[in-house]
Amino acid sequence: HWYYDAAQGRCVGFSYGGCEGNANRFPSVEMCERQCGRYRNMDVCNQPLQEGRCTEFLRKWYHDPRDRTCREFMYTGCEGNGNRFSFEQECATECIYHDIWRPTGNNTVHSNLAICQLPHEAGPCRDGSFNRWHYDSETGACKLFRYGGCSGNMNRFKTFNP
Repeated sequence: HWYYDAAQGRCVGFSYGGCEGNANRFPSVEMCERQCGRYRNMDVCNQPLQEGRCTEFLRKWYHDPRDRTCREFMYTGCEGNGNRFSFEQECATECIYHDIWRPTGNNTVHSNLAICQLPHEAGPCRDGSFNRWHYDSETGACKLFRYGGCSGNMNRFKTFNP
C-alpha cells in the first residue's frame, strides 16, 4: 500500500496489516500520485503512452484516448507520466467512467471527491474534543484541528509524522 507524505511531498510505500488506518491509503503508487501527488488535477487520461527509461518489466495499463480503451504495456520502472495504472479496472474507472477513487473507512469506493481536497470538518458532536490532523490542499500542509467525536469526513488523522 501507499500513502501521501505531505512533508516529503511524495507517495511512500508501507505495509498495511488490514485493520484500522485512515483514508490516506492507496493500493498503488499510481493511484496515490493521481489523488495527492505529482499528477493531482492533471488530465492523465489524455497523456501519451510513456514506457519509461529503466530496465524493469512491470505489467501496467494505460488509457488510449483514440478509442477510449485501456491497454496493457510493460513499464520499465522509472520516469513516464500519469497515464499509468496498476490495474485495468483502475484505468477504466479513471478514464472511461470518469470516476476517481476515494478511500472511505476501510473500504475503497468510487466518488467524485479526492480525500486530499476535502475541507476539515469538526463534526456536529461535542461529546469529545479530540486533537486531529487534516491535510489543507490550499497550503499543502497538515494542520491541527479539534474534532467533536462523530461524523465529519475522512480528511481526519490521529497522528502527524513530519
